Amino acid sequence: MHKFSYQSFYTNQGIETLHKSFVEFLNQHTEPKTLVEKAIVLEKFLSQQFQIEEKISHLREKELNLQKIFHCKRRFVQRHVVPLYKAPLSNDSIILRQELSTVMGVPFDGDELLFASHILRWLDNKELYKDQLEKAERYAAWALFSEEGQTFHRHGVLFHLPQPLDFEALFPLRRRQDQSLESVYQIERKGFDCTDQKPQDGYAQDQAQYCLTCHRQQKDSCRKGLDQKINPLGEPLTGCPLDQKISEMMEAKQQGHTLAALAIITIDNPMVAATGRRICNACSKACIFQKQTPVDVPSVETEILEAVLDLPWGFELYSLLTRWNPLRETGPLPAPSTHKKVLVVGMGPAGFALSHHLLNDGHTVVGIDGLTIHDLPPALKEPKLIKNIKDFFEPLDNRQIKGFGGVADYGITARWNKNFLLIIRLILERHPQFMMLGNTRLESTLTTEQAFDFGFDHIALCMGAGKPNVLDIPNSLAPGVMQANDFLMRLHVQGLSQKNGGYPLLLQSPIVVIGSGLTAVDAATEAKAYYALQDNREPDSVDVKILYRKTIQESPAYRKNYEELKNAMEEGVGYLENKNPQEFLVGADGRIQGILCRDGTTIPAKTVLMALGTNPQTVIAEENPNLFQKEGMFLSVQKDHSPFTTTLFDADRFVSFLGDLHPSFSGSVVHALASAKKAAPCITEKLLKHSPFSTLSTHEFFNAFKDQIIPRVQHIERKEDCTRLKIRAPLAAKNLNPGQFFRLQILTTPTTLETIPLMAVPSMDREAIHFSLKHSKKTDAFLKNLSLGAPISLMGPTGNSLEIPTRKTVLLIGEPIHNETLEFIGHTMKKKGCRVLYNEKPSVDVDEVFVIDPLKNNRTFLEQFSETKISNLVPTSMYCMMKGICAQCLRLSKDPKTGKEVFVFGCQKSIDRIDAS
Repeated sequence: MHKFSYQSFYTNQGIETLHKSFVEFLNQHTEPKTLVEKAIVLEKFLSQQFQIEEKISHLREKELNLQKIFHCKRRFVQRHVVPLYKAPLSNDSIILRQELSTVMGVPFDGDELLFASHILRWLDNKELYKDQLEKAERYAAWALFSEEGQTFHRHGVLFHLPQPLDFEALFPLRRRQDQSLESVYQIERKGFDCTDQKPQDGYAQDQAQYCLTCHRQQKDSCRKGLDQKINPLGEPLTGCPLDQKISEMMEAKQQGHTLAALAIITIDNPMVAATGRRICNACSKACIFQKQTPVDVPSVETEILEAVLDLPWGFELYSLLTRWNPLRETGPLPAPSTHKKVLVVGMGPAGFALSHHLLNDGHTVVGIDGLTIHDLPPALKEPKLIKNIKDFFEPLDNRQIKGFGGVADYGITARWNKNFLLIIRLILERHPQFMMLGNTRLESTLTTEQAFDFGFDHIALCMGAGKPNVLDIPNSLAPGVMQANDFLMRLHVQGLSQKNGGYPLLLQSPIVVIGSGLTAVDAATEAKAYYALQDNREPDSVDVKILYRKTIQESPAYRKNYEELKNAMEEGVGYLENKNPQEFLVGADGRIQGILCRDGTTIPAKTVLMALGTNPQTVIAEENPNLFQKEGMFLSVQKDHSPFTTTLFDADRFVSFLGDLHPSFSGSVVHALASAKKAAPCITEKLLKHSPFSTLSTHEFFNAFKDQIIPRVQHIERKEDCTRLKIRAPLAAKNLNPGQFFRLQILTTPTTLETIPLMAVPSMDREAIHFSLKHSKKTDAFLKNLSLGAPISLMGPTGNSLEIPTRKTVLLIGEPIHNETLEFIGHTMKKKGCRVLYNEKPSVDVDEVFVIDPLKNNRTFLEQFSETKISNLVPTSMYCMMKGICAQCLRLSKDPKTGKEVFVFGCQKSIDRIDAS
């Protein structure tokens, strides 16, 4: 028996010993002929290793028992009741249930497993149980054909049969008086805990039994797709982007072998915690059933993972199978260390998936992300096995943002259990060759050149979340109009959805969301829930509508994942189709009052959220044009080197790009994971062709990198109105240019992050930065707990570098707290021959005026320079989340030559012409 310990499952030596034990165990059995048979042997082996044979046995017994529901549906409901009845014989459900209770001998309240168990027994002797079957028929007819019966069994399995697919009416809708559409069914939602309704026991087994397991005939289209075919909505039927062995998974599930099914999943989809129900559906769309309800593959996948996680040591079983999986034809064991170092930029789905694959290939991986990544709970940082991972799960309505997961954390709403991100993070962080740092941005905290100079062998760009598109119509920046990305990020990153959330977003009803992709759907559901929370109202009383310029059937959400739109409308979201906005109407106070559409109608709206899609995040090509170029909206591909290569640094080192940055893998979490799966072998092949560029051990390399990256408090000087801090951050200090700033993130409540933009200056030796933090209620609590040597959540430098004039007379204006920054800028200007004046009414003509935070400076003083170029250095009210992703800094900019106004992102574009008003 293999030793049951942390070292057994988290060291290569331990896993090799485990593998030898499995090979010996396998040799004791008749040689499995199929993948499923081998998976079942693996399940038996693992149950012995983790000493959970009894639990596994009980789980299988439960699954086999649940099969009764499907067999009853097939033998009795479909083949017997449906041909005989077209309508219910009785609508008195109380009498029908009482009759069944009498003949069953136990109270019957609609329990489908109880019903199925009796029916199957009665069907074996129809003559003896003729009376009982007749009463069961009447009940089944009521449950099948009456509206009350379908509602009563709505979350069940037995009385819901596969239906013909009508692509023009995939779910029932009705029209309101104002001509907007609403769902026929309405469900109640309160707050921000996980809204995903876990299917009833038996649903996953029912779906597994419904599956035809087409892999035996090589027709498993859910995996491989239907060649050259699209569905009536125009969606290509490509199958699973991860090439997951879905049909084999279903076969194992049919036989009640849940752990074996998970082992099959993790062959191709080790990050299954990030897929499944309410995340992906490409597999179901390509199901062999194209004219009737397809198999709900994602729900089966999620239920398999959930069932294993509920076992003792369930997390450890899943975690182990992501690293060691003897079902994989190639590479069942993790590779030995290659001593190659890879920098993965962005810890969203593409980043964490690529990190996992590269770690399994033996490489050392450093993952960085621009958001603050909070520490794990102390109990999870200990090197010991976890018996019940769900002890560490948190309710989503009181969960602190962790900073890990990228768009999976801040972009996906409470429809998905974000506690699964903890599972993925643990799998990575328990690997001795992995390190992750937050508040670190490429071409900001460190440059690509600095990363390679430090000794990285490869850089992978996975920061694909893009900038939102803007609706260029009058008053589109009026108060009350905001980007959906901005709303969702503030809601989740800043913790505004939490019970003890920070400064509220003052939404006003009616709320209209413009656009009809999944971001629009998410924004609509969250706006409805947040407004109810904000005003202490019932969600039903909040008027939220999605507005789209075409029909609902033409909308991206309907075509790509109609179930998300269906769920949103069941939560009370309305839908206005064929409405194209022409102008935002504002009231006397300048705030949005309505939307004038091109057909002449006016839609009342006091809050508008714009969800018009995004463009790929290619700002890196503007920040480092020497290395990166664009082709259209995407980074250019070095096709002769690798389909994932965007640039070559030298003969042996290159930069790759994945996920939303890649034209073939943008648009969804599962496509991001697929890009990682396909890119990792390409990267490894290239890495193995040369020697490591760093001779440091993994431990030494990590420590050296952290020393250069992690900001630490070096000096604290408390004054009456502010506290001056000296922060050691060598790389950030070297990269700080005049006009740039930093972003400090602090926790103001246990669940709420507050972001404070700060102007800073580098120390003389460029090893540290200095800044001053004004005293306030929120900052004083933070400063009180600050100590020398402590790390600090400081991201940057960010914002645009200032264009330094040559031989000009310039005036620099700012509050006293900015004096040091003004001197830093002035010193740089003097080097270029400028005459520099500070905060004074000049006695000479001024060529240019530079202002820090003009909203807080005297406008009358500035009016005298109406003919002078006034540059707004940094409006420090901007939160600059991640280079345009959040759109909080969206502003109008006027071209000085043409006078044309265009929208710009202040954190990304030159901001000297932004209308600060």
